[in-house]
Amino acid sequence: MPLTLHGSPGNLRRPRRRAYVTRWVGDNVVYAERPGLISPDIRGHDLAPGDPLGGEMFPLVWTAPGIDV
Repeated sequence: MPLTLHGSPGNLRRPRRRAYVTRWVGDNVVYAERPGLISPDIRGHDLAPGDPLGGEMFPLVWTAPGIDV
């Protein structure tokens, strides 16, 4: 479970609240297996422990200028 503190005040005008969550990682992040449930559930990715994140499930969205990928 991510350890991010977040919150908002109550919404008195509408009964429902919607949120959009994204998770960003650096280019040095590798896959590691963890016991128990994780969020988000990322099963079915064909990654082995130590593999860099990438592919359809972990797309590259930005590269610093001058960096070759």
